[in-house]
Amino acid sequence: MIYSRPSPGKLPLARKELERILNALIHRPPRADEVQQAIAMIKGSFLMEQQTRRRQAWYTAWWEFLGKGHDYNKHFIGAIERNHTEASRPAGAPSVATTARNGGSNTSRA
Repeated sequence: MIYSRPSPGKLPLARKELERILNALIHRPPRADEVQQAIAMIKGSFLMEQQTRRRQAWYTAWWEFLGKGHDYNKHFIGAIERNHTEASRPAGAPSVATTARNGGSNTSRA
């Protein structure tokens, strides 16, 4: 999942850069050590953000919005660790290639 909120004037540049990054991932998937570093950074950032009630409330609302349930905070770190194999898919796997082609949607267009 990629989340970006560029200003309207920078949207074409952001889209071009995102497509460049996704194409690079298709041709060179991340190494195991890169995946482990990314997992550590995500976990650390998430745990630091949980220090304030404001961010705790924000995440509670976010998980509800995603349909994960208000207490998904308790499961997020475990989910990251269990699902890291998604990051090491073979080059050209549909989830990356299709997403890049469809501008963020992971479904094929007719």
